[in-house]
Amino acid sequence: MNEDRAYFIPQCFEGIVRHRVNVFPHKHDFQELVYCSAGKGLHHVGDKTFPISAGDVMFLPAGVDHLAEAISETLTLHVVYFSENSLGDIPSACDTTKAVTSCLTRRANEGNPIIELDASTRRRV
Repeated sequence: MNEDRAYFIPQCFEGIVRHRVNVFPHKHDFQELVYCSAGKGLHHVGDKTFPISAGDVMFLPAGVDHLAEAISETLTLHVVYFSENSLGDIPSACDTTKAVTSCLTRRANEGNPIIELDASTRRRV
């Protein structure tokens, strides 16, 4: 992220990870929310590995090495890049975003990047 910019504009995209294609660990200076919509794989986060499959959601804090690896032929991920400043000058919304981001970052840094969802919420997501 460019340090001169006051706010980071969120970005969303669909990523397809193919089986047996080399992927390399990388990290960002922004947070990442990852939703798996199809396939099975492994998400390597720091020095831990987590199985992922359709319906799983993960939060990756800024600065953490990670990579996704497909076990099935393809792994479809929907990714949102964002920062605590993504909502701009909306004080109460920013306070909420910062509180949620802080909680998710703490959990991820403690080794739990998975966001647990019940069956009903998975269907809505």
